[in-house]
Amino acid sequence: MADAQVFISYARKDLDQARRVIDALTRSGYRVWWDARITPQNPFDAIIEREIKAAFAVLVLWTPNAVESEWVRSEAHFARSQRKLLPLKLADCTVPLAFGQLQTANLTSWNGGGDHPEWRRVLEWIDELSGADISDPSARLEEIPPVRHVDPKPDPRSRMALMAASAALAALLLGAAAYFLVPRLSTGCLSSLPDARQMAAGNVAPVLSGSGCIRQSFGAFRDCETCPQMVVMPPGTFTMGSPADSSQPDEQPAHKVSLERPFAIGRHEISWANWMACVAERGCKLPDVARDSRSPDFPAHLLSWDEANTYTAWLSKRTGARYRLPTEAEWEYAARGDTTTRFSSGHDPASVCATGNVLDQTFARESQRQLKESVKVFQCEDGFRFLAPVGRFRANLFGLHDMQGNVGEHVQDCYQRSYDNASPFGTAFEQPGCKVRVVRGASWFSDENDGTITYRLSRKQEARSDVTGFRVARDIDP
Repeated sequence: MADAQVFISYARKDLDQARRVIDALTRSGYRVWWDARITPQNPFDAIIEREIKAAFAVLVLWTPNAVESEWVRSEAHFARSQRKLLPLKLADCTVPLAFGQLQTANLTSWNGGGDHPEWRRVLEWIDELSGADISDPSARLEEIPPVRHVDPKPDPRSRMALMAASAALAALLLGAAAYFLVPRLSTGCLSSLPDARQMAAGNVAPVLSGSGCIRQSFGAFRDCETCPQMVVMPPGTFTMGSPADSSQPDEQPAHKVSLERPFAIGRHEISWANWMACVAERGCKLPDVARDSRSPDFPAHLLSWDEANTYTAWLSKRTGARYRLPTEAEWEYAARGDTTTRFSSGHDPASVCATGNVLDQTFARESQRQLKESVKVFQCEDGFRFLAPVGRFRANLFGLHDMQGNVGEHVQDCYQRSYDNASPFGTAFEQPGCKVRVVRGASWFSDENDGTITYRLSRKQEARSDVTGFRVARDIDP
């Protein structure tokens, strides 16, 4: 059978509703993939990733069950990064905040028939992503060409139609084209960054190519060849901090934070390759770090809060954009990745080794350090005794790597012993004469007690540590 054209993401409890969508798509001539086609001996996650990449549209069926499903959220985030997400609401529910700004077909009153206006809109969306001629339903049954459903030289009339389309639809089509054309065809440059609303909605995410043009890519952009890769975070509201029964008083009280503007944050921690670019232009100094710890793809560490700000000042001057350290609220919002669990990987501490480099069984077995009895080593293996190259572990649901592990990260805020004076809008907490700042995130030396997503650490802003580095944030102009 030829590759499926449409991938269905749904919660298992919603199987009957999913079958209704599958049947309607099949009647309309589409080839559909859903997880009933996975046999027990096959690796589930690898097949899901392969099939999402192969399809030209991914329909996520939002229901109360789907909203609670980590699998559905993961599939939705991955589909969005591939520029092929089409959200459908099949029952009344609150769509996860990361997808709240996307157009969603309201099928709560749909009975499975083909005459429902919202269902017809879904079929039009699919056809637009596929590049099929909507006036010819048989086009849906044709074999998929080598570069799926994207004509690199579109007919002039199609180009005029696109120009007349709405901005949101144009962004969606550009995003779909980006996946298929980059890097296989390496064509199509943009003259400038898209506006903040398109970027925050996840429709357009440019990256600077080697030839110096801004190109559509996979959810990130880069302002220069040696600049860090950045990911745009959409506005949203989340609960920051720990519940009242937490043993860490500086993580309380838990409180709502609303980030009302999009911002960008580094996909990775700043690496030595990033730092050395600043050193080469005399914007930064080379710290006294052993050469074997300065591998270009290792996170830059033994750098103070002051030195991190020296780097952001150089990067701002280098690019003309405003780079800075993230606020503490921005950091936790990005690190949570639309989750509410103790760790970004879930509630189970043993799951952390898949997403970060922490104090694990590898360290316990290979290190000569004597650990205190109170230390709770993670009961899993991440494969690294000390630092790991940036981006080696699985990204969170926002596509960010190492938010939990490798090195702790400087943020902008002055340290305070509680969140009593925290801003509800996520701005940094500052005090006159502040000398003590916040470090967020677990490191390679963090155990189960201090490896949580809410853990905070105070550090003098001139102090250095081999467990501390940083990642940068960037303002997005409206």
